Amino acid sequence: MLTADFPMIELERPEERAGPSDSKGAGNYVITLVKGGDVLDEAPLLWRDTLPERFVRDHEQPLATPAMEIFCLTDVLIHGPGWASNENTVLFDPCIYPGYCRDRYRSQGIEYPFDADLSQLTEHRYQAGWHVSHFQTYIYGHWLLEMMPKLLAIQEFLRRWPEYTSMPVFMPCIFPEFVYAHTASLLPNVPIVTYDPRSEYIRGERIFMPTWGKDHVYNHWIAEKSDNMPSALVSGMPKQIFVSRRLKSSFRALDNLKEMEDIAIGEGLTVVYPVDLTFSGQIALFQNATIVAGEYSSALHNAIFSPAGTLVIALNWINACQSRIARLKRHRIGYVMPASGGEVLYLGDGSIQHYAIDPANFRAKLREAMGAQSHCALRS
Repeated sequence: MLTADFPMIELERPEERAGPSDSKGAGNYVITLVKGGDVLDEAPLLWRDTLPERFVRDHEQPLATPAMEIFCLTDVLIHGPGWASNENTVLFDPCIYPGYCRDRYRSQGIEYPFDADLSQLTEHRYQAGWHVSHFQTYIYGHWLLEMMPKLLAIQEFLRRWPEYTSMPVFMPCIFPEFVYAHTASLLPNVPIVTYDPRSEYIRGERIFMPTWGKDHVYNHWIAEKSDNMPSALVSGMPKQIFVSRRLKSSFRALDNLKEMEDIAIGEGLTVVYPVDLTFSGQIALFQNATIVAGEYSSALHNAIFSPAGTLVIALNWINACQSRIARLKRHRIGYVMPASGGEVLYLGDGSIQHYAIDPANFRAKLREAMGAQSHCALRS
């Protein structure tokens, strides 16, 4: 029986095996798909003298790549929005869950109170399956940066050991439809088994847990995979894009977004709304792009599909994710800060923060960056 204050532990690294053979018994083990340890290249940071020193330090610090691995654990419970428990302990590890998941759990207890006592829920037993999600993967940016790398690891695992293709992915049924659709597009032959966390949980005799990265630092292999992911590229797709949004953010509002769009159009960019596209269409749009600008958002994180040398301009700064993408993909990146001078962050109190970008500042920096981009293209 679980309780709201039951302990959390970091995963202890089990013995390493070369493959998923059961010949050595049913103990815990880990499989390394791609080794890590090499250092990510630098990515040019534009207008660094206008940014807070902490942004610059974070962007330019040495970053060693983590390995891509598969943890296989015995007798694991999957419950709530994606917690994994072993015995009476919730399992956390920064290569399985982003650090904020552990912090959120510690500060607020179980995200869904009804799974505090699993004895009141229906148990569904499976011999084996995949665990890939967590409580934030219902948001596209979190799915993209924290779940998609795990799905790519599963692709590689199944390429080597196709006999495991029938092993299902377990996910709660409470996510938006895109989570299941995008997952199925990457793993078309793998069944997806959902459970209702309000009334059900999963017990797996063997649960396979792929790693995703660490602190949004990724293995170089993810860069190669994102460069070569199948897409729906069509002729005439714009190469210089301004990424905009139709849906409101839950915590911020760029009050002069329309003005930013008009400036971008005036400088030769095409305004795009990634939410209107299929997943393969979004991949194609960003794989084809040479200039990507827009408000810091989940949609802008699609730059993970953009090739080396792409110019990325983010309006606002929220966290290190876009810089991590730039380091992984060797982008040129710049941040245009709000007119107030300070970044607009998620506060978690339900409030909507209104802000604006100085139009003259955006226009000048866009022209400067695009001019430098053209010069680089001529030199190459």
